[in-house]
Amino acid sequence: MDPRTWVLIGGVLVLLGAATGVVRLLKSRADSGLDPAILETFRLRVRA
Repeated sequence: MDPRTWVLIGGVLVLLGAATGVVRLLKSRADSGLDPAILETFRLRVRA
């Protein structure tokens, strides 16, 4: 495969991993002040 393809795949995986980490961090903070429905919507969009 082309090196640019590997960089693109790696970048996408890093972004998805970071988004998943943010979701887990926000879910662990019950008193974050964010609406739980917004967090659930964000989680579903990340997993899509």
